Amino acid sequence: MYHPSNGSPRTANTWGSGNTACRRCDECDLEAHVLNHCKGRSRGWQLRHNSISDRLKQALLFDGCALISENQSIGPDNLHPDLVFRKGNDIFIIDVTCPFENRLEAFSDARKHKLDKYAPLIPYFANMGLNASIIPILVGALGSWDPKNNAFLKKHMSRSFRYKFEKLCVSETICWSRDIYVEHVTGVHQFTENFPPIETTTSS
Repeated sequence: MYHPSNGSPRTANTWGSGNTACRRCDECDLEAHVLNHCKGRSRGWQLRHNSISDRLKQALLFDGCALISENQSIGPDNLHPDLVFRKGNDIFIIDVTCPFENRLEAFSDARKHKLDKYAPLIPYFANMGLNASIIPILVGALGSWDPKNNAFLKKHMSRSFRYKFEKLCVSETICWSRDIYVEHVTGVHQFTENFPPIETTTSS
């Protein structure tokens, strides 16, 4: 897939005053809009996101973590993190996101947003005598891997498994973004929701 670094419009010459409106809505038809913001593509984003979340869930279950919540309301503010795991007295509040990486701050801004959003859950679990931490997992919509993901993952995966996990998440994200983009441009449905089972590779 071709990725102009400036996120140029898909439907118009950038040097003229042609039509730059999205072919599916009234927003400007930028690549970032197609892959992350056009409401007509929301199902594709969700499935792209879920492919990472589901793979991470299976890996943590294999590591012996207990899943206590999956996309359910938690705490007084009714927050909905993707996954909440417990291991001993430790709680892991995990939220996956696929920001569009068109600038250096894309990952840092997305990570800060997740940390701020779920901060109220830290005292919520502390009142239960549990040590909670917020774990944003970021994979860019164009396939970039945030190295800050590794600080958490290396505690729950062997090095070889973590390397494979990263490659699978990146490749699947690229495939989903490709399908989202092609479907947006052509109007031809690109994916099915009848997925094969997630590969279960041991983390040893």
